[in-house]
Amino acid sequence: MTDAPDRKRRVDREHILQCHGIKRFAENAIDMPRTDYLFIGFDMAGQKTQNQRAREATRGIIPGTPDTCLHIAGLPPLWVELKVHPNKASDVQNQTMARLARAGCRVGIAYSVVEYCHLMREWGVLLKPNADFQAQVLDGNVATLIAKAEARAESGGSTRKAKAAPRFTAGKRMVARAAKSGIRL
Repeated sequence: MTDAPDRKRRVDREHILQCHGIKRFAENAIDMPRTDYLFIGFDMAGQKTQNQRAREATRGIIPGTPDTCLHIAGLPPLWVELKVHPNKASDVQNQTMARLARAGCRVGIAYSVVEYCHLMREWGVLLKPNADFQAQVLDGNVATLIAKAEARAESGGSTRKAKAAPRFTAGKRMVARAAKSGIRL
């Protein structure tokens, strides 16, 4: 009998970049009230089942849709596909981004929060004075989270400590007596 090969957990770097980098950057670095813009992030990273693909199709999300969209009054929609080196956009993603560009949208690819920040500046988005610094800090946070996730995947399990056992447990009799006395445990 042969042992099954050990399977490493997949680390979804693009998901980490999107959730812990770009989303926080959009929330904190754009220099206008949140009521004046709309940031939409599609978590498209990761393996999908046929059922998940069918649900996306019924919601109108076409394959290759970029990961984020930023709508600001007076500017065309700003679509950005997020990638982590050495990944590149697929053919379907390139076709979808070309369709969006023909429709008048601005489209780009960012490999880091700093690149995302540069795209936003280039496209005329008002950013706070410390946006570049925020982007660098968020890139550091993303790198740390990716390293932790990879270490966890390499070890084959969680790096979290087990929950400590309670110092004592209350039995049924003790709980009943306390309740009778008006004491809540």
